[in-house]
Amino acid sequence: MAESVDRLSRRLLETMVVGLELRIYRRLIDLVASFRAPNNTATIPLCQASLADLVRATRLSSKQMLHRLVDQGQVRVRRGRIDVLDIDALSRRCGY
Repeated sequence: MAESVDRLSRRLLETMVVGLELRIYRRLIDLVASFRAPNNTATIPLCQASLADLVRATRLSSKQMLHRLVDQGQVRVRRGRIDVLDIDALSRRCGY
C-alpha cells in the first residue's frame, strides 16, 4: 500500500511540475513495460481520451502531442490503440 501511495504522490507532483510532452512520453514507456512484443514494439490498448486522463490533460492537447510522435514515426494511433514503433527513441526522450 505504501508503494501505491508513493507512486500516486510522484504522479501528482509530476503533473504539477513536468510538461505535458514529457508526461505523455513517460506514461507510454510505463505502459510499454506491460505490452512489449518480441519485435521491440508495443500495442497499447488505450484510446487517446484515456491517455489524456492518465496525464491529466485535455484530449486535444494529448492528441497534438501524439501526432508529433506519429509524424516522427515513433508511434501509430489506431482506434482504441496506440502502437509504439520505436521504444528506444521514446525512452531517450524520457531520459530513461
